[in-house]
Amino acid sequence: MKGKKKTGQNILHYVIASSVVIVFIIAILGGYLFRFYYKKMQEDFYKENSVYIGNIAKTHGNELQILQDISMQIALSDSARFLLDEQPTKSAALKKQLNQYRSVNQFFDVMYCYYQKDQYLFNHMTSISIDLFCDTAYQLENYSPSEVKDLLCAKQKKLLVLPEEAIEGELVYFYDVQAKNVIYIYPVAPKYDTILIFFIGTDHYDDLFADEQENTRNTWLVYDGNVVVRHGANEIDNDLLLSELGDETGQKQVKLQGKNYLLTQEIDDVGFSYVALQPMNVFTDRLKTHLWGIAVLIILCCVPTFLIIGILSSRVLGGVKKINRMLPGEGEETYDLGKIEVGIRQLVNSSEDMKQDQMSLRKSRFIRSFLQSKYTALEILRRDAADARINISYGFQMVGVIGSSASGNEEKIFEQILEFIQKQENLDGYGIHLVNTNQRVMVLFGESEENLYQAYDKILRIGRVHCDEFVVAVSWAHRSLLNGSLAYLEANTAYDSRFLVDSSQIIRFTEIGQNSSVSNYQNLRSRYMVQLENTIRVGNEQEVEKAIHDLCKKLEEEHATLLTFRLLYDEVLRFLMDQWNGDEKDWNQVYNVFTLSRCLTMEDFTSLLTEACHMILDTKTDVKNHQSELVVKAMEIMQKTYSDPDLNMASLADQLGISPVTLAVEFKNETGISPSDYLAVVRLERAKELLRTTDQLVKQVSEAVGYEDDHVFIRRFKKYTGKTPGQYRKESQQ
Repeated sequence: MKGKKKTGQNILHYVIASSVVIVFIIAILGGYLFRFYYKKMQEDFYKENSVYIGNIAKTHGNELQILQDISMQIALSDSARFLLDEQPTKSAALKKQLNQYRSVNQFFDVMYCYYQKDQYLFNHMTSISIDLFCDTAYQLENYSPSEVKDLLCAKQKKLLVLPEEAIEGELVYFYDVQAKNVIYIYPVAPKYDTILIFFIGTDHYDDLFADEQENTRNTWLVYDGNVVVRHGANEIDNDLLLSELGDETGQKQVKLQGKNYLLTQEIDDVGFSYVALQPMNVFTDRLKTHLWGIAVLIILCCVPTFLIIGILSSRVLGGVKKINRMLPGEGEETYDLGKIEVGIRQLVNSSEDMKQDQMSLRKSRFIRSFLQSKYTALEILRRDAADARINISYGFQMVGVIGSSASGNEEKIFEQILEFIQKQENLDGYGIHLVNTNQRVMVLFGESEENLYQAYDKILRIGRVHCDEFVVAVSWAHRSLLNGSLAYLEANTAYDSRFLVDSSQIIRFTEIGQNSSVSNYQNLRSRYMVQLENTIRVGNEQEVEKAIHDLCKKLEEEHATLLTFRLLYDEVLRFLMDQWNGDEKDWNQVYNVFTLSRCLTMEDFTSLLTEACHMILDTKTDVKNHQSELVVKAMEIMQKTYSDPDLNMASLADQLGISPVTLAVEFKNETGISPSDYLAVVRLERAKELLRTTDQLVKQVSEAVGYEDDHVFIRRFKKYTGKTPGQYRKESQQ
């Protein structure tokens, strides 16, 4: 009886521990949902402001294009550049032309054309002297008549904008000009001795900036460092806003007058900045109103989970009792865990006896080597497959990862799966057991993709007969027989998503929605893998460690998914494997594809990658001793004279006394990289060093490494490192 109580308590402890783990997982899921919802709402908030400003910029840009078109038409006509006293008949043609513009326009209220060598301004109805125009016709709030006259008479090549201000005068009411206006003074190319003056009422900008959230959002139109017009209820000082504006389109959070805002800025080609400022508490208020949805979702997850835990807990003791009943022994039925352990050992020993079969061992070894992509030649792969009596000639291969809760029935299920495979005419394959992950990995070879999917579907049904929780996840259908590790990573990634998809069907890698992960991986690879590959080819140990650090840092910053991590890791190690010249056993101690399942932290990734890179660099030291004298001499010349802007492949070939074609072919064959790419790497690596260790200007650094044009240098540096020289220097000094 004491034994029963003690054993029962131990089982209960296991159940409680499992329940705690499940509760912890639910808590993590709730936190993840909150972060996901927070990020989604924040993205929507940012996008809402970006779309709002984008629409304003597009509309205003179209209006500015109208002004430019008018200017071009005026320039092409001969009716604007004349002296009224000498050619009075031309004024009628000019007025008619101006009237056409005014009749079809909804942007400006009135416009004037002024030939600066004359004394008269023209609109669609009449002419007026410049003195009368400035003194009595239009009196500006912020400019005196003399200042206005100076602005109109000054020869300029750039659009001039007078910010919003009150206007009075004799012609204000006559032409129905609004009380407040923004004035555009547009010079007419190519002689710039004629200007067009446009009066735009502030009502137009009120309509342009109108928005259903205008009570919480402020909008500014900025030109040439001055606020042209603003809209909104919140009184933010203009100078304070201008101090926060940058030179590029973008969004950022700023703190003004003790309050956090989202600042959205878009700059057009003319030079106008369109700025929106919205308090961040608008976003937080929206988030608070929707938090209840997350709470309800967590509760809905918890209630059925705890019910399931209760049901499963009651079944655990019953299951233990049934297992004891099946095991041989004397006495009454008990919950003796020791007895169960003895029975399990008997099953394990039986399984070990079966594994002694020579053919099973050959099959297992072949499948394991296939999944680790140890085969580099198809001839060897086909030979080992033939020795293991596995037919791989059907044309397609697909890897499947199988997980189940069938305690004690795994071998029975596996035997039935093998029997099913043996009965198929156009199908063959085998599987292995991964102890560390408690998974079965199957590799099937078939004549078509559909044939393989049907086979795995049958395997799923076989497993479900013996176990309710039986999961099958499969990779793409691959044609290449040398992509075993890639297929395993795909299947394992699909298996990791089993809690997020319907696991009652086979989980296909093609249907788990990993587009963003693949896109992120491709982006990281294009920006950082090239840098790592080049630094390894050059053999600079310090820069290799820096490239690894940048890669790992970027993974952390972008919260890379497990799939991104695995793809990038496998890509890096495949490249390093190609560079490896040492013993294969030493390499296998660093990496095989199954280690990806156990490498779960950035520290693991950094450690393994650094170790592998150092092994590569050590072997490269030996390889350099065997390189041809020509290649060594070419490297020495480029490393010594990289700062010479005239150094190119033609001049380098002349110094070596060979043709450029011979240089390119022999250099590429020896190093795996073209001489021009090697020179670019040397120059850019030296530039990185100068940016980190000196205060030289970017132009000085550009000249120091052989680039006469600093714009070309900046473009190539950004393509090489993913950052501008300024950004790289700033990050390296942090």
